[in-house]
Amino acid sequence: MVIFLNKTGPLGKNGDARVLLSVQGNAGSARYANQTNKFDNWFYPNRTYFRIDSMTNISTQPEIIEICPRTFDTQCSTDSCVLVIGVVGQTKNKASTYRLTAYNAPNKLYDRMPI
Repeated sequence: MVIFLNKTGPLGKNGDARVLLSVQGNAGSARYANQTNKFDNWFYPNRTYFRIDSMTNISTQPEIIEICPRTFDTQCSTDSCVLVIGVVGQTKNKASTYRLTAYNAPNKLYDRMPI
């Protein structure tokens, strides 16, 4: 799977952005035996707590993360797994406009199956 963050603002006026990922196993299981509300055992990635990130520090360059199957194998050993994607602006007092796309295809150069 490839996560592609395209920074789409006007050239020279767009702020930089960073993409953060968190792959979380056991996200769908209840924390307590009497709890009926599932999918609350997850966290949103932020600047200090994340698993995978991409940050070029260049507002005109995209951010690209390719998640290999081993990442899911090691993090998702149970029946439930969640991939949480966060985008954080990096430039003070400037908006960071972006387009986020995820691809899952056998050949990443020829994307036949965008998600």
